[in-house]
Amino acid sequence: MDYGLATRKGKWFPNVKRTLIALRKEGYKLGLISNTHWRISQKLRKEFEHYFDVITLSYEHGYAKPHLSIFVATLNKLGTNANQCLHVGDDSTVDIQGARNAGMKTAFIKREKVKADADIEIKQVVELITFL
Repeated sequence: MDYGLATRKGKWFPNVKRTLIALRKEGYKLGLISNTHWRISQKLRKEFEHYFDVITLSYEHGYAKPHLSIFVATLNKLGTNANQCLHVGDDSTVDIQGARNAGMKTAFIKREKVKADADIEIKQVVELITFL
């Protein structure tokens, strides 16, 4: 069973990798917080490490978003304060409310007719390049 769970592949939305590369070139520290309830493969972890400075997965951390501790742990690993961060997510509760509770600014990726109390709203991650 562990083998099957550890071989799942990640699926990237269009332009996300290009956006992450551009943001890193601009000097931004990037963290990934994921509510992942299965082990990821070493190959997928290596791929994530190419794009993110810090990776916090709920199955390793012990708590999932919107729990405050997963955001705080990521901030600590990044060595930054919440008010210096923008959390980008597509779930109005676990991403936006969770990050706001941690004191972070928020960007909501609006893919459906869902409303969120975010600081900014975008349709695609690539919009961050011009926003930031």
